[in-house]
Order: sequence, then structure tokens, then C-alpha cells
Amino acid sequence: MSKQLKRRSVRVFALAGTISALALTPALAGNISASLPETGTKSSPGSDFTITNSETGSNSVRPTAIAGIAGGAFGRGVVGEARGTGGIAVYGVNSSTGDAGYFLLDGSGGDAALKGVTSAGSNQMHPGNYGSAGYFEITSIENISPALYAQTGSSFTAAVEGVSNGDGNGVYGVNNGAGGSGVHGEDNSEGEGAGVVGSSENGLSAAFSGGAGGSAVESFNGGTGWNYSSDRNLKEHFSAVDLNEVLDRLDAMPVFTYQMKKSKLPTLYLGPMAQDFKTAFGLGENDITISDGSAHGVALAAAKGLYRKLKEDEATIAELKADNETMKQALIDEKKEMASLRASFERFAQGAPALVEARLIPQ
Repeated sequence: MSKQLKRRSVRVFALAGTISALALTPALAGNISASLPETGTKSSPGSDFTITNSETGSNSVRPTAIAGIAGGAFGRGVVGEARGTGGIAVYGVNSSTGDAGYFLLDGSGGDAALKGVTSAGSNQMHPGNYGSAGYFEITSIENISPALYAQTGSSFTAAVEGVSNGDGNGVYGVNNGAGGSGVHGEDNSEGEGAGVVGSSENGLSAAFSGGAGGSAVESFNGGTGWNYSSDRNLKEHFSAVDLNEVLDRLDAMPVFTYQMKKSKLPTLYLGPMAQDFKTAFGLGENDITISDGSAHGVALAAAKGLYRKLKEDEATIAELKADNETMKQALIDEKKEMASLRASFERFAQGAPALVEARLIPQ
């Protein structure tokens, strides 16, 4: 053993014994070297020991630098502990192709192939960044592989399960690249599976915020629909709307019943096509999608325009009714006047012969 190893006292001797034992394992056959660098960097971390396996593998043969196997109940195959600020308990780096870490659960009594737990910050009085139970990162923008890939072949378990017993997030995904997804869910099952499932007892089962279109928030809390941000403070460049024009444009826009291509369910829908909606109103970022906000806005504007037309029609009808009542009263008055004239005429007609006779008799 070198002098460099001797300076690291008891811990080094214990690990050296471990290396001797591991060297007997066929999976670890290869070149094993020990070195004690004082410091490390994010891309080249320092370590108490470096174990290297330079054997070439294949799809059926996977040479392993470190293999942790726990054959007893409640055992741990690999345990890593970091006690310093910013430390990492277990750190895997792959400078070629493949996986930096691989975890497999093939037994019947385990609960997780990979389980990360952190109790840091439990004695703190205020929330803060006290460390993560698990952290996965891809630093190359050319790498199209996921930072974390989880797969399950069981019908009763989840490939990834996120649980938060505090005020944090069960699953939190961040994407700082030019594309990709912070969290991506995909379902290729033959049954009624789901790419992403969210559930909540007292909060939000799903929430989405921000994007290229703005800083709005869309969430679902188990009610009858989604909640969309519509705060005036999030908007700008307001312009008044001609409601009559909205109605005219809506009247000119075609509406169809239709079914979706490749649908496995015979579901019938009703609505406009995105191209026609874009032509009619010029809303949205493209002509292949219709924003819920735009669709709701057009519907509300049309309802308001129809209500205004209804009120205008009601006012016109009331005015016509008033005119009709005036005309009816005038007709009644004319009938009364005509009756009075007729009575006068009849009286005159009755007294006319006596008057003629009186004038014909000489005095």
C-alpha cells in the first residue's frame, strides 16, 4: 500500500479490504486502482477511491465498476452519505454512451429500485435549499436522452412515484435546454393507460404555468373544469370589440360535426376548424390550434352581442307598442267623433221636414 493510502488512516484500510473482496467478484474483474485526490470539480469529482473496470461489454455482458448486493432483509446494496454542504451521496458519471446509474428491482419484497431520502433542513425554521433526495442532470444540449428514465413492466406499480409529505412537490421537472420537456409522460399500453396522472387530496391535481405565450397559470383542482389565469395585470394592449362584427364573423364561420383521425373511440364532436377560426377572427398563434381563451372569448362576446341586440329589439318593440296604443286611442277618439256627428246628422234629418213646411206656409 502506498504512503498516500497510509495517510488516510482507518477508513482507507477498511475500504481497501472492501476492494479486495470485490475483486473476487467476476463482474468486477478488471483494473482496480486507488487514489486520494484532495478536491474535485463538478465534471471531475474527487473521491477517496476510484474503481475502474476497462473491460468491453455487450448487450448480454455488462462489466460493472461497482456492484452493491444486499442479500438480507432490509439490506442496502449501495449506501452513500454526504455530510458536507453541497455534497452528493452517490454520484455517477458516464463519459461515453449508456447509463450513469442503473437500478433494477426484480424481487418480490422490495419497494423501490432507487430511493432517495433527505432529512436536511428538518431543524431549520425557514424553507430553504437544504438538499435534494435525488438529482438528475444532462449537461450536453446534443444529448436527446432523458436525465431520468424509469420503466415498469408491472400492472400494479408506477415507473416513477413522487410523494410530498410537506409543502413541496412530489415530482418537479426543470428543462433549461433549447427544447425538450421538464416532465414527459407517454403511454404505449394496449389498455386505458395514462401518460401522466395527477391526483390531490387538498390541493391541485395538475398545474401549468408560463411559456412562450405568457405567464398565465392553468390548473385543475377536481372541479368541473380547468382554471385559467385571466388577471388584468397579466395582460396589455387592450382594444374594444365591435360586438356586431363578432356576430357577423361568427355567422360566416363554418361549423361541423366531426371525428378525430386514428381515434379508437367512435366519439362525435361539434365545432369549427382551426383554419376557419383563424380566418374569421385572426386570433391565436397559428391556424392549426384554437386556444380555450380565444374560444371562450368569442362565445362570451357573441352572447353579449346577442343580448345587446335583444335589448335593442325589446326597446324597439316597446316603442312600437306605445305607438300602436297611441294610434288605437286616436282611432277610438275618431270613432267617438264620428258617432257624435252621426247623431247630430240624424237629429237634423228628423227636424228638416217641419222646418221646410213652416217656411212654405205664408204668414
